[in-house]
Amino acid sequence: TYKSGSGVVRGMALGAGMYLATNGNVGIGNTVPNVSLSVIGTGQFTEVNVTNNITCANVLVSGTTNSTNATSGCAAFMGGVGVVKDVVVGGNINVAQAGTFGSVRTGTLVSGPLTAGSTVLTNVLITDTTNSTSPTSGSIVGMGGMGVVSDIVAGGDITLNGGLLSLS
Repeated sequence: TYKSGSGVVRGMALGAGMYLATNGNVGIGNTVPNVSLSVIGTGQFTEVNVTNNITCANVLVSGTTNSTNATSGCAAFMGGVGVVKDVVVGGNINVAQAGTFGSVRTGTLVSGPLTAGSTVLTNVLITDTTNSTSPTSGSIVGMGGMGVVSDIVAGGDITLNGGLLSLS
């Protein structure tokens, strides 16, 4: 412990693997700390507050708390998250607000498998109840054609805006 006037001098070992460099940097397990606090080895903290950036090779969060909303779980981010490479999710993805996945834009809620690269949607439930008043409005809007292999069941009107209707 450093106390003013205690005789601790910069550039000396503080004992048990700690070192105070001449520039004021502290090393734990490092006798040549090049940053304010340099730890070589494992550290344990009950809370870490970071004002700017964290730079590291890999981060493993080993907590198992499940997320039930945007601010819960073993890791929660109060700001945006940018990811340069792939993301692999082992559980469900719940979108609380509108979002965009490649060329697939989600509305109020999308559940079920979703692959944006080849745009594969399987067992998707869209709970947005926006009514369609034109070919470019409603809870589902497609800018291209649509092919359906199985039945279509409509609970409301079907409106055709041009084209040919062929029933067989």
